[in-house]
Amino acid sequence: GAVVPCCMVLGNDIEATLYLYADDGDDNQDKWRQFATTGGELHFQSYTSGSWEDCLHLIGNGGVKLFYDNTLTCYTSNGCLSFPDSQKIFMGAGNDLQLYHDGTLNVLDASSGNLEIRHGAEKMIACANDGQVEIYYDNTKMFETTSAGCKITGGAGHGLVIENSGGTNAACIDLKNTLSSYV
Repeated sequence: GAVVPCCMVLGNDIEATLYLYADDGDDNQDKWRQFATTGGELHFQSYTSGSWEDCLHLIGNGGVKLFYDNTLTCYTSNGCLSFPDSQKIFMGAGNDLQLYHDGTLNVLDASSGNLEIRHGAEKMIACANDGQVEIYYDNTKMFETTSAGCKITGGAGHGLVIENSGGTNAACIDLKNTLSSYV
């Protein structure tokens, strides 16, 4: 191996800085620095873009701040993991599930497959991709949307169906039980 230059600047009453260079002279990707502030923070920065950019802040008796391309993406505070507005949480191999808040709107976006909200093994809400939405009570489907309208299901086959049977003004309401239908 090559000799790697390292320089440590100690105390200027503001910070202590450690520079780490694995530099072969062709770019800035291999230049790093970490510095400790008198306020109890330890910062890690990269010089990849030609200027020092934040990557990580460790705050004594506080939290952690994580940066991407010099932009704060998430941080810990009071035992919680927090995200600034419009920063997304991605899940799944293809980022199929996203969770975010844009400042006014809260979004849970399932871009593939179905979405279910459960309490343990008990289904509460089920959303089919390009299909129906179902709402459950005590793991029993009580309401669902259909391509023709919606259905409200009661116990023992009783319920309310509101559908458009195909005509322009052909919507009907059926009160049903297991034996017959009433209009």
